[in-house]
Amino acid sequence: YLLVSGGVIAFVFHRLRQDLRKAVEVAESRLAAVEATEGRFRWAFERAAMGFANANENGELLQSNRRLCELTGYTEAELAQLRLVSLVHPDDRDSMLILIEGQGKATTPSGVEVRLLRKDDTTFWARVVLSSSRPDGVLSGGMFVVVDDISERRTAREAIRAQKERLSLALSAGRLGTWQIDLTDGTVTGSDKFWDTLGLPPAPSRPLQDLAAVVHPADWPKLAATTEPASTTNHDIEIRVRRADGNIRWIALRGREERHDDHLLRIGVAADLTERRQTTLLRAAVKKRERVMLEQRHRFSNLFPVITALVKMVDFPENNVAKYKEDLID
Repeated sequence: YLLVSGGVIAFVFHRLRQDLRKAVEVAESRLAAVEATEGRFRWAFERAAMGFANANENGELLQSNRRLCELTGYTEAELAQLRLVSLVHPDDRDSMLILIEGQGKATTPSGVEVRLLRKDDTTFWARVVLSSSRPDGVLSGGMFVVVDDISERRTAREAIRAQKERLSLALSAGRLGTWQIDLTDGTVTGSDKFWDTLGLPPAPSRPLQDLAAVVHPADWPKLAATTEPASTTNHDIEIRVRRADGNIRWIALRGREERHDDHLLRIGVAADLTERRQTTLLRAAVKKRERVMLEQRHRFSNLFPVITALVKMVDFPENNVAKYKEDLID
């Protein structure tokens, strides 16, 4: 019995030792995988193109990557002594405080565009995104901070906005409307000024065939031909439209052909030429009247030499005025 019991115990311990060795090997392989993954994440964290940092719930920066140090001009040790709010321009700190306070209840990342201060007191525009690093079921935790330098994008966006304002001012001063005809599906879109020029209520888009109700029948073929690709990129036509009050207006459509994605577009501006055409017609009428008046004055002036010549040709017979008048009339 002792020998059998000892053999069973030795066998059990041998199996337990083998199982334990296998468990240790599995744990070591998993630990090595975790360390490798952590190394890759740390490498990505340090060499990321955007600034990354870990912060606690109070906004104190615990760990920062190389890019964030380059953006702010601080070292990692110096950033560890600062709060995230202290890096924000005083005029934008309220927005950052609201973002940090709301992060405690938020379940999704949220961001804001603010100006950040560098160590040399210069500023740059950045988009700061905060996401909670609190594990599920834990009441307190930290935050992940992502800082993206958007100074160039902000400058480009401001330049585009200023350019749009200048373009809008130019269109308004010139009383021009913008239009776009999609040659692929035959729809036309335009600004409010464009629809007002045509005498139609504003709309996001309309089928081109709907404009036949206001375009003069003699000019409709010119507008309908715009749905066909042209040999030249430039486009310039003049059409007449009939408004609801019965007035006829002359409209000039000038633009060019472009391709966007899979759609062939014709875009341009619309100008009301009615006053200009009326002025041109009025000037032509005035010039014609002046020519007629000059011709009449010239003809009238030619009568005086004729009369003078007749008076000189008729003799004055013996101071007989009656006979002289009769001869002159003859």
